[in-house]
Amino acid sequence: MKKRFFMPDTYWETGLLEQWLEEQAAQGWLPVSFAGYSSGKFEKAEPQILRFRLEPNQPESFEAREERENAYRDMGWRFAANLGEYRVYYCGDQDAAELHTDPAAQSWAWETLLRKLRRNSCISMALLAVWTVLQFRSIWEKGIPVETFLYGMWGIWLFVLWYFARSLVRNLRALRGIRAVGRRLKAGIPLEHGGDLKASLRRRKWGEAASWAAIALLVVFTVSIAGGASSMDLEEAPAERPWVAMAALDPETADLEMDWAQYRENRNLLVPFCCQMEQWRWEFGPWMRADFDRTVLPVFARALYKERLNTRIKARPNDVVEILEDPRFDGAAVVTGRDSDGGRNIQMFVAYKNKAVVCQAIRMDADLRDHLDDFAAILAEFQ
Repeated sequence: MKKRFFMPDTYWETGLLEQWLEEQAAQGWLPVSFAGYSSGKFEKAEPQILRFRLEPNQPESFEAREERENAYRDMGWRFAANLGEYRVYYCGDQDAAELHTDPAAQSWAWETLLRKLRRNSCISMALLAVWTVLQFRSIWEKGIPVETFLYGMWGIWLFVLWYFARSLVRNLRALRGIRAVGRRLKAGIPLEHGGDLKASLRRRKWGEAASWAAIALLVVFTVSIAGGASSMDLEEAPAERPWVAMAALDPETADLEMDWAQYRENRNLLVPFCCQMEQWRWEFGPWMRADFDRTVLPVFARALYKERLNTRIKARPNDVVEILEDPRFDGAAVVTGRDSDGGRNIQMFVAYKNKAVVCQAIRMDADLRDHLDDFAAILAEFQ
């Protein structure tokens, strides 16, 4: 019978790991193998009192290792398994000599390992920082961080920040612990055997539980994002539509046959309801797009309003921007310009009220400012 157990979370405290292995042996579990510094596989045996010691896994020739193993065996110590950068030995004779009796020799044997552990922690933190920055690359790639955040990335970014903070704390703890071991060895003080095993195992279990919970929440979030989206022809869209119809803007244009008329809807935790419609005709014909968003907090609506307005201004810097002072809106603006040949009117209206944002853009001979009453009614109705 074999079973896997979580290890103490302080891999640099070899005395604590040794104590843990001895307690496992006293309960009838002997080590078989280890998965890094996270867990170990044990096989069932008779409960017995054993001494365990961890030695640095030094690079050495086969002959040198064989000679050292024979010397350990003559002293009563047997090799059990590799544990990360350590080699695990055990002994049933309570009076057998220690593997190291000279602190200076022990310090020399551990010097290379401690240097490697420090280097690994520093490299891990550097790679972690690069990985974290890359997860936020969509901010500067798309240039719409608010929309990117609200429509799917907030959960991923939250997970990234949690993972970064958790890993950073772990690496800093490891560096501090490794330094303490190094100072102790240089001072000629033998390594301690033991420590607060219960606290270390408790931290490990809570850490593992938090990791799996975070991963599960991320999976649920990703599935909910995919499941909350739907797309259909505009004719199949719900009867209550949070935009001003093309027929109201320009009846003659609305009578034309459109080459594209689609409606999309999405729901998530931060934006309980949002929809987008788009219809247009080929050959630079009439075009209209409308976006409506109902967020969970007014601060999100305000940020989304400002981002959409600023994005439009950056994309068309020569257009005329008119900020409307209308008490029916918490913020409203109209951006007006002409298409590339200076002919057809291109206009966008964007406004927000409390938690809702409406944004409608057109390329046709109409004026969205003539429909402020309609937009105010939409924002009031769809709060």
